Amino acid sequence: MIRSTDPRNTFSLTSLRYRRTDFRGGRSAGIAAQANSVWRHVCSALFLCLAAFAACPGPAVAIDLNAGRVVHYSFDSYRFNRIVLDLSGQRNHGTLVYFDVPPVLEVGHNGTGLALIFDRARQQRIDVGTGAQPSLDLTRFTIAAWIRITESDTEERNWEIAEKDYAYWLNVRNGHDSPRTAYRLRCGAIINGVQRSVDSDLQVPHDGTWVHVAGTFNGSFLRVYINGARRGSLAVAGQVTKNDYPLAVGANNKPFEFPEDPFHNWMTGAMDDFRLYRRALTGAEIKALAKQ
Repeated sequence: MIRSTDPRNTFSLTSLRYRRTDFRGGRSAGIAAQANSVWRHVCSALFLCLAAFAACPGPAVAIDLNAGRVVHYSFDSYRFNRIVLDLSGQRNHGTLVYFDVPPVLEVGHNGTGLALIFDRARQQRIDVGTGAQPSLDLTRFTIAAWIRITESDTEERNWEIAEKDYAYWLNVRNGHDSPRTAYRLRCGAIINGVQRSVDSDLQVPHDGTWVHVAGTFNGSFLRVYINGARRGSLAVAGQVTKNDYPLAVGANNKPFEFPEDPFHNWMTGAMDDFRLYRRALTGAEIKALAKQ
């Protein structure tokens, strides 16, 4: 112990370090206590700020339902009564086949606008160009529409929404062998040369009720949505096959299998706001689309 000339302080020498002890009412201890108290308050305030920041929602992500469209038919506009105008900007106008002039229309899904009525018995469809449009060669896609199926059938058949043969398609299937396969929404594609598809886990209404349906492929998953909710998903990676076959809306188009008469499995009911995208819409975008 080394004592200083000031009787109030002592210094102890330990391993080349010293400690000053203030005998004036434990001043050093009081300062340390105050510092610890301040530090606790700072830490508490910082924690509360971080918690509040984490709880705050981030900025809303803008949803642009026009981005990536390659076909968009609202069925509100026609040219010469047989051409459905494409609203996507890609000029993929559709030709009405076996429809009356003018075609039979009804009020759209949301009580405004117009919807196109399809009749299976007349084999009606919309031909989308010649099939050579590069805008229809899609490695990723979304097919979406409002539909109103007006027939029930115990036979095995499809209600086709759209198909580009040996590329991609969306339909409602009625498997006659089991209720589990009846009226299921199916989205499929030829991916890396192999046919792959996914079915919904519940039935699509077929009592004349309007329902929004969609199918997507993002390069890793095929998915189906009913009224904005995802109802099926299949993990499959790869590229969709490209070809020059035309796209058909309201019928499937199979020149690869039936070159003499390629159109089969017709739609019966009404369709509104048909859309085809060159990208897979997100779940939030599908939900927003189903609310329009």
